[in-house]
Amino acid sequence: MIGAVLAILLLLIADGVAPAQTSAYAVHTTLTIESDDGTRQREGTYILRLARSTFRLEIADVCVVGTRTEEQASIVAWHRQDPTSVFIDTGEDLSMLIRRALPPIWCGRLADWMAGTSPAYPLVGRTWPSVPETQETPDGRLRLLAGAITYEPARAGSPETIQIRRADSARETLTLRYEPIEPGDPGQWLIDSGRRSRVSSIRALSAHPPAIRAGELISGLRLFGPDAALWDLRRAFEREPTARGERHAQALVLGMLAMAGREGQADPVVSPEQVVKLLGSIRERVVVLASERGVPRPPFIARPVAVFAVPDYERTQFEHVRSVAAGSVSTDALLPGIEASVPQVLWTQPPRDSIDLFTPGAQAVIVVIDSSRRLVRALRVEGDLEAAIDGAARAVLGEDEPGSARVKP
Repeated sequence: MIGAVLAILLLLIADGVAPAQTSAYAVHTTLTIESDDGTRQREGTYILRLARSTFRLEIADVCVVGTRTEEQASIVAWHRQDPTSVFIDTGEDLSMLIRRALPPIWCGRLADWMAGTSPAYPLVGRTWPSVPETQETPDGRLRLLAGAITYEPARAGSPETIQIRRADSARETLTLRYEPIEPGDPGQWLIDSGRRSRVSSIRALSAHPPAIRAGELISGLRLFGPDAALWDLRRAFEREPTARGERHAQALVLGMLAMAGREGQADPVVSPEQVVKLLGSIRERVVVLASERGVPRPPFIARPVAVFAVPDYERTQFEHVRSVAAGSVSTDALLPGIEASVPQVLWTQPPRDSIDLFTPGAQAVIVVIDSSRRLVRALRVEGDLEAAIDGAARAVLGEDEPGSARVKP
């Protein structure tokens, strides 16, 4: 799949050589194909991060990191939804590694970074097939012509374009718009590949299937309370006497958060404050949806879960989550006794035995469990929380077929 995505995007970036400081962009692409049969367009977005000796491309869920030193060059690639496998290639020349591992990439800024000059031939890892003819556009931009390619590098306030003229009378024009983003710490751009299995190619990378799927019984998940005592999921579903008979929670919603993020995570991590707020918003959405549908609101328990690496349990971090949750974790007035008996914050470790059971490789996940202790839905959280709120609320209400959803920024 990664090969198809790369080929469709015809990645192109330009303007500048290897930066002394880190920089990063969300690059929004529009590929226009004009032919005798009409005009078609394809759009996409990818991420490019650059530092002095390292680049990182994020295309769909695949991350590719290239590094060069005086001694050696390397490429490391992995799928963000698979914490078990990795692709690695090493050699003396990074250009050669890129040509060997990746489909052709039109990426002017990366090409400039590779060549240490600007403007380099925008097909990464290649050189100009002939000395390009240079023209100046009416608006003062630089235009280069070489064979079937017309290349206009980006300048401040203008898009970047490349035109490819072909013998079949079709013409392709790629336009890129750069949105600056935080580059993150280059020291966090890579993963620890030592515990992963190597695959033979980048194309072999794919999402790792979860150990627990929708409809399956929750097993292998160990949760602990503040006193480090093992907490049993069944306690959330105990029956509570009321004036109208016994009542019990119809669902348990867990907001699981890897406290240290996940390796290779270049973007800012999800915070405990966001997870606690998310759980409250899910409860509010359930109330609204139940009212709109004219059905009783189902009682349910919602709790944050702090997930630590091994052996990195930090009591101070756990207490921070407790302080955030104190008075902020929304409770269910229909289940006062059960609410009082369930710890306000739970914890577990490590991510591979908790989060990865449901959404491998995620930093945060919302897990909805029914009263039979079966998974209803797992929602990967990656920035925008609205999709998680709606998906979890509908799962609590029992709407739609059980499944999983991905929350995209």
